[in-house]
Amino acid sequence: MSNLVPSSSFIVLEYRSSRMPVQLATKQRSFRADQQFTIFLSHSCVTSQYIRRSEESRGKVSPRFGHAVRKRMTMAEDGAWTKALSCPLTWDTPEMTCMSLPLSTAGGVADELDSLPTPWHRLVDMITLAYSYLTEGRETDGVALLRNCYMMLLPQPFCQHDCAIIGEYRMALRHILDSFWAMVEWHRAPSTTALLRDFVKTITPFNELSPALQAAIHAVRGAVSRLQREISLACVARSLELNDREGEWHSMGGRLAATWAVKVQHLRTAHRLRPGPHTGLALATELAMKPKGRAEARQLLEEALRRYPDHPHVLTNAGDVLIQIRGLTKTTVAEAERLLGRCKAITGDKSYLHLRLAGLCRRQGGRSEEATRHYEEAIRLNPADAAMIRLYHLPNSPCDTCGRVCSDGNEGGEIRCHHERLARVYQHTLTSNTYA
Repeated sequence: MSNLVPSSSFIVLEYRSSRMPVQLATKQRSFRADQQFTIFLSHSCVTSQYIRRSEESRGKVSPRFGHAVRKRMTMAEDGAWTKALSCPLTWDTPEMTCMSLPLSTAGGVADELDSLPTPWHRLVDMITLAYSYLTEGRETDGVALLRNCYMMLLPQPFCQHDCAIIGEYRMALRHILDSFWAMVEWHRAPSTTALLRDFVKTITPFNELSPALQAAIHAVRGAVSRLQREISLACVARSLELNDREGEWHSMGGRLAATWAVKVQHLRTAHRLRPGPHTGLALATELAMKPKGRAEARQLLEEALRRYPDHPHVLTNAGDVLIQIRGLTKTTVAEAERLLGRCKAITGDKSYLHLRLAGLCRRQGGRSEEATRHYEEAIRLNPADAAMIRLYHLPNSPCDTCGRVCSDGNEGGEIRCHHERLARVYQHTLTSNTYA
Protein backbone atom coordinates (compact mmCIF):
# COMPACT_ATOMS: atom_id res chain seq x y z
CA MET A 1 0.00 0.00 0.00
CA SER A 2 1.33 3.42 -0.93
CA ASN A 3 2.35 5.83 1.80
CA LEU A 4 0.21 8.90 2.14
CA VAL A 5 1.73 12.10 0.89
CA PRO A 6 0.22 15.26 2.42
CA SER A 7 -1.53 17.50 -0.04
CA SER A 8 -3.45 20.69 0.61
CA SER A 9 -5.44 20.32 -2.59
CA PHE A 10 -7.02 16.95 -3.22
CA ILE A 11 -6.42 13.24 -3.37
CA VAL A 12 -7.47 10.52 -5.74
CA LEU A 13 -7.52 6.75 -5.37
CA GLU A 14 -5.69 4.41 -7.69
CA TYR A 15 -7.20 0.95 -8.18
CA ARG A 16 -5.17 -2.02 -6.97
CA SER A 17 -6.00 -5.72 -6.89
CA SER A 18 -5.30 -6.30 -3.19
CA ARG A 19 -8.02 -6.23 -0.55
CA MET A 20 -6.45 -3.99 2.06
CA PRO A 21 -7.94 -1.40 4.37
CA VAL A 22 -7.38 2.10 3.10
CA GLN A 23 -6.80 5.21 5.11
CA LEU A 24 -8.10 8.32 3.43
CA ALA A 25 -6.80 11.54 4.95
CA THR A 26 -7.56 15.10 3.99
CA LYS A 27 -6.88 18.42 5.59
CA GLN A 28 -10.29 18.43 7.25
CA ARG A 29 -11.03 14.80 8.18
CA SER A 30 -10.04 11.16 7.93
CA PHE A 31 -11.97 8.13 6.72
CA ARG A 32 -11.29 4.43 6.85
CA ALA A 33 -12.93 1.69 4.81
CA ASP A 34 -12.22 -1.78 3.45
CA GLN A 35 -12.10 -1.34 -0.30
CA GLN A 36 -10.32 -2.77 -3.32
CA PHE A 37 -8.42 0.47 -3.55
CA THR A 38 -5.16 1.86 -2.31
CA ILE A 39 -4.30 5.45 -1.80
CA PHE A 40 -2.55 7.21 -4.62
CA LEU A 41 -2.13 10.91 -4.16
CA SER A 42 -2.50 12.03 -7.75
CA HIS A 43 0.80 10.48 -8.82
CA SER A 44 2.21 10.78 -5.31
CA CYS A 45 4.66 13.59 -4.62
CA VAL A 46 4.87 14.72 -8.23
CA THR A 47 1.31 15.92 -8.52
CA SER A 48 1.09 16.99 -4.89
CA GLN A 49 3.92 19.48 -5.43
CA TYR A 50 2.64 20.21 -8.88
CA ILE A 51 -0.78 21.26 -7.68
CA ARG A 52 0.61 23.48 -4.97
CA ARG A 53 2.84 25.21 -7.52
CA SER A 54 -0.17 25.57 -9.83
CA GLU A 55 -2.30 27.17 -7.17
CA GLU A 56 0.45 29.62 -6.24
CA SER A 57 0.83 30.75 -9.83
CA ARG A 58 -0.35 34.29 -10.37
CA GLY A 59 -0.29 34.16 -14.14
CA LYS A 60 -3.38 35.28 -16.02
CA VAL A 61 -4.96 33.06 -18.65
CA SER A 62 -5.51 34.63 -22.03
CA PRO A 63 -9.08 34.99 -23.41
CA ARG A 64 -8.43 31.99 -25.66
CA PHE A 65 -6.43 29.90 -23.23
CA GLY A 66 -3.12 28.74 -24.57
CA HIS A 67 -3.32 30.08 -28.12
CA ALA A 68 -1.51 33.34 -27.38
CA VAL A 69 0.70 31.78 -24.73
CA ARG A 70 1.74 28.99 -27.06
CA LYS A 71 3.60 31.46 -29.31
CA ARG A 72 6.28 32.11 -26.69
CA MET A 73 7.15 28.43 -26.21
CA THR A 74 9.56 26.15 -27.93
CA MET A 75 7.32 23.31 -28.99
CA ALA A 76 9.66 20.80 -30.60
CA GLU A 77 10.67 19.07 -27.38
CA ASP A 78 7.07 18.69 -26.20
CA GLY A 79 5.40 17.64 -29.44
CA ALA A 80 5.66 13.90 -28.77
CA TRP A 81 3.99 13.87 -25.37
CA THR A 82 1.33 16.44 -26.21
CA LYS A 83 0.16 14.13 -29.00
CA ALA A 84 -0.10 11.30 -26.46
CA LEU A 85 -2.48 13.30 -24.26
CA SER A 86 -6.20 13.59 -24.89
CA CYS A 87 -8.22 16.43 -23.36
CA PRO A 88 -10.07 19.56 -24.55
CA LEU A 89 -6.84 21.54 -24.85
CA THR A 90 -5.36 18.94 -27.24
CA TRP A 91 -8.64 18.44 -29.13
CA ASP A 92 -8.67 22.04 -30.35
CA THR A 93 -6.60 21.64 -33.51
CA PRO A 94 -6.76 23.24 -36.96
CA GLU A 95 -7.97 19.91 -38.40
CA MET A 96 -10.81 19.43 -35.89
CA THR A 97 -11.62 22.29 -33.54
CA CYS A 98 -13.09 21.96 -30.07
CA MET A 99 -15.22 25.01 -29.44
CA SER A 100 -15.70 25.89 -25.79
CA LEU A 101 -19.05 27.06 -24.47
CA PRO A 102 -19.38 30.85 -24.34
CA LEU A 103 -19.88 32.11 -20.79
CA SER A 104 -23.39 33.21 -21.76
CA THR A 105 -24.23 29.52 -22.24
CA ALA A 106 -22.04 28.05 -19.51
CA GLY A 107 -24.17 29.73 -16.82
CA GLY A 108 -27.18 27.65 -17.78
CA VAL A 109 -25.14 24.44 -17.95
CA ALA A 110 -23.73 25.06 -14.46
CA ASP A 111 -27.22 25.71 -13.07
CA GLU A 112 -28.49 22.34 -14.32
CA LEU A 113 -25.67 20.15 -12.99
CA ASP A 114 -27.84 18.68 -10.24
CA SER A 115 -30.62 17.80 -12.68
CA LEU A 116 -28.45 15.59 -14.88
CA PRO A 117 -29.29 11.87 -15.13
CA THR A 118 -26.15 10.36 -13.57
CA PRO A 119 -22.83 11.38 -11.99
CA TRP A 120 -21.23 10.48 -15.35
CA HIS A 121 -23.20 13.22 -17.09
CA ARG A 122 -22.39 15.64 -14.27
CA LEU A 123 -18.68 14.87 -14.52
CA VAL A 124 -18.67 15.32 -18.31
CA ASP A 125 -20.43 18.68 -17.99
CA MET A 126 -17.96 19.75 -15.32
CA ILE A 127 -15.12 19.00 -17.74
CA THR A 128 -16.99 21.01 -20.37
CA LEU A 129 -17.40 23.94 -17.98
CA ALA A 130 -13.76 23.79 -16.88
CA TYR A 131 -12.71 24.11 -20.53
CA SER A 132 -15.08 27.04 -20.99
CA TYR A 133 -13.82 28.85 -17.91
CA LEU A 134 -10.16 28.31 -18.80
CA THR A 135 -10.62 29.59 -22.34
CA GLU A 136 -12.64 32.60 -21.20
CA GLY A 137 -10.22 33.92 -18.58
CA ARG A 138 -11.75 32.35 -15.45
CA GLU A 139 -8.71 30.29 -14.50
CA THR A 140 -9.53 29.97 -10.80
CA ASP A 141 -12.99 28.56 -11.52
CA GLY A 142 -11.64 26.20 -14.17
CA VAL A 143 -8.93 24.78 -11.90
CA ALA A 144 -11.44 24.38 -9.04
CA LEU A 145 -13.74 22.39 -11.31
CA LEU A 146 -10.88 20.13 -12.36
CA ARG A 147 -10.15 19.38 -8.71
CA ASN A 148 -13.81 18.55 -8.15
CA CYS A 149 -13.73 16.26 -11.17
CA TYR A 150 -10.88 14.31 -9.59
CA MET A 151 -12.92 13.94 -6.42
CA MET A 152 -15.78 12.38 -8.39
CA LEU A 153 -13.49 9.51 -9.37
CA LEU A 154 -13.29 8.39 -5.75
CA PRO A 155 -15.25 5.24 -4.85
CA GLN A 156 -18.01 5.16 -2.28
CA PRO A 157 -18.35 6.20 0.49
CA PHE A 158 -16.02 9.10 -0.25
CA CYS A 159 -17.71 10.46 -3.37
CA GLN A 160 -21.30 9.79 -2.23
CA HIS A 161 -22.44 8.30 -5.51
CA ASP A 162 -22.63 4.86 -7.03
CA CYS A 163 -22.15 5.20 -10.77
CA ALA A 164 -21.28 2.04 -12.68
CA ILE A 165 -20.21 3.82 -15.85
CA ILE A 166 -17.70 5.98 -13.96
CA GLY A 167 -16.29 2.86 -12.37
CA GLU A 168 -16.04 1.09 -15.70
CA TYR A 169 -14.34 3.95 -17.53
CA ARG A 170 -12.53 5.51 -14.60
CA MET A 171 -9.10 5.20 -16.24
CA ALA A 172 -10.38 6.97 -19.36
CA LEU A 173 -11.64 9.84 -17.23
CA ARG A 174 -8.37 9.83 -15.32
CA HIS A 175 -6.45 10.10 -18.60
CA ILE A 176 -8.54 13.13 -19.63
CA LEU A 177 -8.14 14.88 -16.28
CA ASP A 178 -4.40 14.20 -15.98
CA SER A 179 -3.90 15.34 -19.58
CA PHE A 180 -5.99 18.44 -18.91
CA TRP A 181 -3.99 19.32 -15.81
CA ALA A 182 -0.69 18.80 -17.61
CA MET A 183 -1.78 20.98 -20.53
CA VAL A 184 -2.95 23.75 -18.22
CA GLU A 185 0.50 23.86 -16.66
CA TRP A 186 2.24 23.53 -20.00
CA HIS A 187 0.34 26.49 -21.45
CA ARG A 188 1.02 28.88 -18.61
CA ALA A 189 4.63 27.97 -17.80
CA PRO A 190 7.42 29.83 -19.64
CA SER A 191 9.12 26.49 -20.29
CA THR A 192 8.49 22.82 -19.67
CA THR A 193 9.79 21.88 -16.24
CA ALA A 194 11.33 18.56 -15.20
CA LEU A 195 8.45 18.17 -12.75
CA LEU A 196 5.92 18.44 -15.54
CA ARG A 197 7.81 15.97 -17.72
CA ASP A 198 7.89 13.48 -14.84
CA PHE A 199 4.16 13.91 -14.36
CA VAL A 200 3.42 13.35 -18.05
CA LYS A 201 5.52 10.16 -18.07
CA THR A 202 3.05 8.61 -15.62
CA ILE A 203 0.12 9.15 -18.00
CA THR A 204 -0.61 6.19 -20.26
CA PRO A 205 -0.60 7.49 -23.86
CA PHE A 206 -3.99 7.56 -25.55
CA ASN A 207 -3.02 5.06 -28.25
CA GLU A 208 -1.97 2.54 -25.60
CA LEU A 209 -5.35 2.53 -23.87
CA SER A 210 -7.82 -0.29 -24.53
CA PRO A 211 -10.45 0.22 -27.27
CA ALA A 212 -13.18 0.52 -24.63
CA LEU A 213 -11.30 3.32 -22.83
CA GLN A 214 -10.55 5.08 -26.11
CA ALA A 215 -14.26 4.88 -26.94
CA ALA A 216 -15.09 6.58 -23.64
CA ILE A 217 -12.65 9.41 -24.38
CA HIS A 218 -14.18 9.91 -27.84
CA ALA A 219 -17.60 10.07 -26.20
CA VAL A 220 -16.47 12.74 -23.74
CA ARG A 221 -15.02 14.69 -26.65
CA GLY A 222 -18.36 14.45 -28.43
CA ALA A 223 -20.14 15.83 -25.37
CA VAL A 224 -17.66 18.68 -24.88
CA SER A 225 -18.08 19.60 -28.58
CA ARG A 226 -21.87 19.89 -28.24
CA LEU A 227 -21.99 23.16 -30.20
CA GLN A 228 -20.36 21.42 -33.17
CA ARG A 229 -22.86 18.80 -34.24
CA GLU A 230 -20.80 17.24 -37.02
CA ILE A 231 -17.82 16.81 -34.72
CA SER A 232 -20.04 15.33 -31.99
CA LEU A 233 -21.48 12.90 -34.51
CA ALA A 234 -18.02 11.84 -35.66
CA CYS A 235 -16.87 11.28 -32.06
CA VAL A 236 -19.92 9.22 -31.14
CA ALA A 237 -19.60 7.17 -34.34
CA ARG A 238 -16.01 6.41 -33.39
CA SER A 239 -17.08 5.42 -29.87
CA LEU A 240 -19.65 2.99 -31.26
CA GLU A 241 -17.12 1.62 -33.71
CA LEU A 242 -14.75 0.83 -30.83
CA ASN A 243 -17.41 -0.40 -28.39
CA ASP A 244 -20.99 -0.87 -29.58
CA ARG A 245 -21.96 -2.67 -26.36
CA GLU A 246 -22.01 0.52 -24.30
CA GLY A 247 -25.52 1.89 -23.88
CA GLU A 248 -24.43 5.45 -23.15
CA TRP A 249 -22.79 5.78 -26.55
CA HIS A 250 -26.08 4.65 -28.13
CA SER A 251 -27.91 7.19 -25.98
CA MET A 252 -25.68 9.94 -27.38
CA GLY A 253 -26.17 8.57 -30.89
CA GLY A 254 -29.92 8.68 -30.44
CA ARG A 255 -29.87 12.34 -29.43
CA LEU A 256 -27.73 13.27 -32.45
CA ALA A 257 -29.32 11.07 -35.12
CA ALA A 258 -31.01 12.87 -38.01
CA THR A 259 -33.96 10.52 -38.59
CA TRP A 260 -36.67 9.27 -36.25
CA ALA A 261 -36.04 5.61 -37.03
CA VAL A 262 -32.32 5.81 -36.25
CA LYS A 263 -33.02 7.78 -33.07
CA VAL A 264 -35.44 5.13 -31.82
CA GLN A 265 -33.08 2.30 -32.73
CA HIS A 266 -30.22 3.84 -30.74
CA LEU A 267 -32.42 4.78 -27.78
CA ARG A 268 -33.92 1.30 -27.56
CA THR A 269 -30.43 -0.18 -27.49
CA ALA A 270 -29.35 2.34 -24.84
CA HIS A 271 -32.34 1.50 -22.63
CA ARG A 272 -31.60 -2.21 -22.95
CA LEU A 273 -27.83 -2.07 -22.39
CA ARG A 274 -27.58 0.60 -19.68
CA PRO A 275 -30.99 1.75 -18.44
CA GLY A 276 -31.02 4.94 -16.43
CA PRO A 277 -33.24 7.88 -15.46
CA HIS A 278 -32.76 9.39 -18.92
CA THR A 279 -32.98 6.42 -21.29
CA GLY A 280 -36.66 5.60 -20.86
CA LEU A 281 -37.73 9.24 -21.02
CA ALA A 282 -35.64 9.88 -24.14
CA LEU A 283 -37.17 6.87 -25.88
CA ALA A 284 -40.68 7.86 -24.73
CA THR A 285 -40.17 11.37 -26.13
CA GLU A 286 -39.43 9.98 -29.59
CA LEU A 287 -42.15 7.31 -29.53
CA ALA A 288 -44.77 9.88 -28.51
CA MET A 289 -44.25 11.67 -31.83
CA LYS A 290 -46.07 8.83 -33.61
CA PRO A 291 -49.66 7.87 -32.66
CA LYS A 292 -48.77 4.16 -32.70
CA GLY A 293 -45.94 4.70 -30.25
CA ARG A 294 -47.84 6.58 -27.55
CA ALA A 295 -48.99 3.52 -25.63
CA GLU A 296 -45.41 2.33 -25.25
CA ALA A 297 -44.31 5.88 -24.44
CA ARG A 298 -46.86 6.00 -21.63
CA GLN A 299 -45.50 2.75 -20.21
CA LEU A 300 -41.94 4.07 -20.32
CA LEU A 301 -43.00 7.29 -18.58
CA GLU A 302 -44.77 5.37 -15.82
CA GLU A 303 -41.74 3.11 -15.43
CA ALA A 304 -39.41 6.10 -15.05
CA LEU A 305 -41.64 7.73 -12.42
CA ARG A 306 -41.94 4.43 -10.57
CA ARG A 307 -38.21 3.59 -10.58
CA TYR A 308 -36.93 7.14 -10.03
CA PRO A 309 -39.71 8.97 -8.14
CA ASP A 310 -37.38 11.58 -6.64
CA HIS A 311 -34.82 12.00 -9.40
CA PRO A 312 -34.49 15.65 -10.55
CA HIS A 313 -33.96 14.66 -14.19
CA VAL A 314 -37.14 12.60 -14.27
CA LEU A 315 -39.23 15.19 -12.41
CA THR A 316 -37.93 17.99 -14.64
CA ASN A 317 -38.64 16.23 -17.94
CA ALA A 318 -41.60 13.94 -17.21
CA GLY A 319 -44.12 16.76 -17.60
CA ASP A 320 -43.00 17.52 -21.15
CA VAL A 321 -43.25 13.84 -22.08
CA LEU A 322 -46.72 13.65 -20.54
CA ILE A 323 -47.90 16.64 -22.59
CA GLN A 324 -46.45 15.09 -25.73
CA ILE A 325 -48.36 11.86 -25.07
CA ARG A 326 -51.70 13.24 -23.91
CA GLY A 327 -51.68 16.73 -25.40
CA LEU A 328 -51.61 20.23 -23.93
CA THR A 329 -54.55 20.47 -21.53
CA LYS A 330 -55.20 22.07 -18.16
CA THR A 331 -54.78 18.64 -16.57
CA THR A 332 -51.43 17.83 -18.18
CA VAL A 333 -50.04 21.32 -17.51
CA ALA A 334 -51.12 21.08 -13.87
CA GLU A 335 -49.43 17.67 -13.56
CA ALA A 336 -46.26 18.99 -15.16
CA GLU A 337 -46.23 21.91 -12.71
CA ARG A 338 -46.78 19.50 -9.81
CA LEU A 339 -43.77 17.42 -10.88
CA LEU A 340 -41.62 20.55 -11.13
CA GLY A 341 -42.81 21.51 -7.65
CA ARG A 342 -41.66 18.14 -6.33
CA CYS A 343 -38.31 18.68 -7.97
CA LYS A 344 -38.00 22.08 -6.31
CA ALA A 345 -38.65 20.49 -2.92
CA ILE A 346 -35.68 18.16 -3.54
CA THR A 347 -33.16 20.45 -5.23
CA GLY A 348 -34.20 23.81 -3.86
CA ASP A 349 -35.20 26.82 -5.95
CA LYS A 350 -33.33 26.65 -9.27
CA SER A 351 -33.21 28.88 -12.30
CA TYR A 352 -33.87 26.01 -14.73
CA LEU A 353 -37.09 25.11 -12.88
CA HIS A 354 -38.42 28.62 -13.38
CA LEU A 355 -37.48 28.46 -17.05
CA ARG A 356 -39.52 25.25 -17.35
CA LEU A 357 -42.46 26.81 -15.53
CA ALA A 358 -42.28 29.90 -17.73
CA GLY A 359 -42.31 27.68 -20.80
CA LEU A 360 -45.44 25.90 -19.57
CA CYS A 361 -47.18 29.25 -18.97
CA ARG A 362 -46.37 30.39 -22.49
CA ARG A 363 -47.45 27.12 -24.09
CA GLN A 364 -50.77 27.15 -22.28
CA GLY A 365 -51.47 30.76 -23.23
CA GLY A 366 -53.08 33.54 -21.27
CA ARG A 367 -50.34 33.45 -18.62
CA SER A 368 -47.77 35.84 -20.06
CA GLU A 369 -47.39 37.88 -16.88
CA GLU A 370 -46.81 34.72 -14.86
CA ALA A 371 -44.25 33.58 -17.43
CA THR A 372 -42.43 36.90 -17.15
CA ARG A 373 -42.27 36.56 -13.37
CA HIS A 374 -40.71 33.12 -13.75
CA TYR A 375 -38.14 34.46 -16.22
CA GLU A 376 -37.23 37.29 -13.85
CA GLU A 377 -36.88 34.82 -10.98
CA ALA A 378 -34.66 32.61 -13.15
CA ILE A 379 -32.42 35.63 -13.78
CA ARG A 380 -32.30 36.42 -10.06
CA LEU A 381 -31.27 32.86 -9.21
CA ASN A 382 -28.70 32.59 -12.01
CA PRO A 383 -27.40 36.04 -13.03
CA ALA A 384 -24.74 34.39 -15.23
CA ASP A 385 -27.52 33.30 -17.60
CA ALA A 386 -29.33 36.65 -17.56
CA ALA A 387 -28.13 37.76 -21.00
CA MET A 388 -29.45 34.71 -22.79
CA ILE A 389 -32.74 34.69 -20.87
CA ARG A 390 -33.43 38.35 -21.61
CA LEU A 391 -32.54 38.11 -25.28
CA TYR A 392 -34.50 34.97 -26.06
CA HIS A 393 -37.41 35.28 -23.64
CA LEU A 394 -37.61 38.95 -22.57
CA PRO A 395 -36.35 40.85 -25.65
CA ASN A 396 -37.88 44.18 -24.60
CA SER A 397 -36.39 44.23 -21.11
CA PRO A 398 -33.40 46.44 -20.24
CA CYS A 399 -29.94 44.95 -20.43
CA ASP A 400 -28.39 44.18 -17.04
CA THR A 401 -25.03 45.43 -18.35
CA CYS A 402 -25.81 48.66 -20.17
CA GLY A 403 -29.44 49.41 -19.21
CA ARG A 404 -30.57 49.67 -22.85
CA VAL A 405 -33.50 47.78 -24.27
CA CYS A 406 -32.31 45.05 -26.60
CA SER A 407 -34.31 43.45 -29.38
CA ASP A 408 -33.75 41.10 -32.29
CA GLY A 409 -32.84 44.00 -34.56
CA ASN A 410 -30.01 46.48 -34.30
CA GLU A 411 -29.72 50.07 -35.38
CA GLY A 412 -27.42 51.11 -38.19
CA GLY A 413 -25.88 47.66 -38.39
CA GLU A 414 -24.28 48.07 -34.97
CA ILE A 415 -24.82 45.72 -32.06
CA ARG A 416 -26.15 47.81 -29.25
CA CYS A 417 -24.93 46.01 -26.15
CA HIS A 418 -22.63 43.31 -24.84
CA HIS A 419 -25.20 40.61 -24.24
CA GLU A 420 -26.77 41.03 -27.67
CA ARG A 421 -23.33 40.43 -29.16
CA LEU A 422 -22.95 37.26 -27.13
CA ALA A 423 -26.30 35.96 -28.27
CA ARG A 424 -25.56 36.69 -31.92
CA VAL A 425 -22.20 34.92 -31.73
CA TYR A 426 -23.90 31.94 -30.09
CA GLN A 427 -26.67 31.90 -32.71
CA HIS A 428 -24.07 32.05 -35.49
CA THR A 429 -22.33 29.07 -33.91
CA LEU A 430 -25.52 27.03 -34.07
CA THR A 431 -26.37 27.94 -37.64
CA SER A 432 -23.00 28.01 -39.38
CA ASN A 433 -22.03 25.29 -41.82
CA THR A 434 -18.98 24.37 -39.78
CA TYR A 435 -20.65 23.75 -36.46
CA ALA A 436 -24.29 23.03 -37.25
